[in-house]
Amino acid sequence: MHQKYTLTISDIEINVISDESPEAVEALVALVDRKMREISSKSRNCSKTEAAILCSLDYCSDKMRAQRKVKMLESKVANTETAMDELIEENETLKQEIATLKKQLESAEKLACGDEPKEPKAKSSGRKKISLI
Repeated sequence: MHQKYTLTISDIEINVISDESPEAVEALVALVDRKMREISSKSRNCSKTEAAILCSLDYCSDKMRAQRKVKMLESKVANTETAMDELIEENETLKQEIATLKKQLESAEKLACGDEPKEPKAKSSGRKKISLI
């Protein structure tokens, strides 16, 4: 919702239209006014126009720095997501390997305990076999 505001920044009155809330506009005005007064106080020969331009340059510089940081963080997030996807895939592979190894272990344990069906014994001839060592 467009709202019209009359702002006073560094003793300069200006009319603007904004979608921002009155509180947000007031906070912005206070920030810009403080920055312009700071610039003006450091250089007595600085006009209000020059202070406004320097203030704009300073905020544009801050914005560009923030945009670079956002890009860098977005890149880190993308790299982290890729690494996470690879780890999830590796985890699934390892789960499958564990399941296979568990089945193999169970089979080996059954064989060792004699739980597996044995082959039928051949009929003996009645003689005892003696093994020689």
